Amino acid sequence: MDRIQEKDWKKLRSMEKNLLDKAVGISLSKIRSLIDERQGGNHKTYSALWDLIRDEDKKIGNMFDDMKRSAAIQKIAFMCKYKIIDEDILREFSRETQERVNTLIQII
Repeated sequence: MDRIQEKDWKKLRSMEKNLLDKAVGISLSKIRSLIDERQGGNHKTYSALWDLIRDEDKKIGNMFDDMKRSAAIQKIAFMCKYKIIDEDILREFSRETQERVNTLIQII
């Protein structure tokens, strides 16, 4: 995939720490809810927790692992898909990046 514009790359890098913190916070809230509800007993909750952590880890990996400029459009698209980046934040990027992200969201 082609690289994004330098200004968009710098924007993403400046937001990365806060976006990661938001993503992890959402994951932790899901984990907390699952544990608090404990539907089906301890063993079922434990199994569900294991599955949830695995799924959330995959999402976080899709968004943040191996962050490099050549993969930035894909990373932003996953962040949009998982609702870490909303429309207001996406509008901070160039029109070109927005269009490429919106196209990619349709296929991921």
